[in-house]
Amino acid sequence: MLAKIRTLGALLALAGSSALGGAIPGNVALIGLDHQVYLADPNGGEPQPLTRGQAGRMAAAAGGVVAAGYRAAQERPSSEQRFSWPTWSPNGRTILVQGVTVAGNVAQQAGVYRIDLDHPGAVTPIYENRERGPIYLYYSPTGREVAVLVTEQGPLGLLVLGVADGALHPLGLGFPFYFSWRGDGDAIVTHTGGAPAPEHRAEIALIDVRRAREGGKPDVTRLSDRPVMFRAPAWS
Repeated sequence: MLAKIRTLGALLALAGSSALGGAIPGNVALIGLDHQVYLADPNGGEPQPLTRGQAGRMAAAAGGVVAAGYRAAQERPSSEQRFSWPTWSPNGRTILVQGVTVAGNVAQQAGVYRIDLDHPGAVTPIYENRERGPIYLYYSPTGREVAVLVTEQGPLGLLVLGVADGALHPLGLGFPFYFSWRGDGDAIVTHTGGAPAPEHRAEIALIDVRRAREGGKPDVTRLSDRPVMFRAPAWS
């Protein structure tokens, strides 16, 4: 198993930073060649699996904690769940991952899944939609929400999901789509459309998400209609 995860293709996410003259703090979440999530101690030791790919058991009940490793002995796995892009919560106790359920190399489901380190071996689906699958996750600074880019018919969609309950709040559409959270978690600055051109619009906008949390439309303020191409905005 260790050989599977020693690969240049593994995706790394660090919780914590290096300390001079002592043990390296934090943990490393990575994706192995088997498309499963592992937790590694940066000071050494064998990475430990956090998921096992048994899709029917891991994502059967949205909103509930489902044991990742459970499967009756007589059952034969007809599908598996594959993960990518582990994303740490600010407090380092929760990992969100993108997941896709595959059967016969055909995607059956896609979503965002929560792994709580306080409940090893369990995965909680907080969002599932095959037609609007996630492609990028970005935790809010408060850790209560995650901003998610999802596929749409044409542009990309930006959603905010409640990490605890999966409450979904659409914020906007665009392509390409770049964004950054404000430090208090109540606003997001976005860059959509790349560079302006006669055939399409491009803009920098400020989205206040507080009204969206209450079920209304988000407050959107356009900051610029002449952004440069392929640049993501960033808060100070």
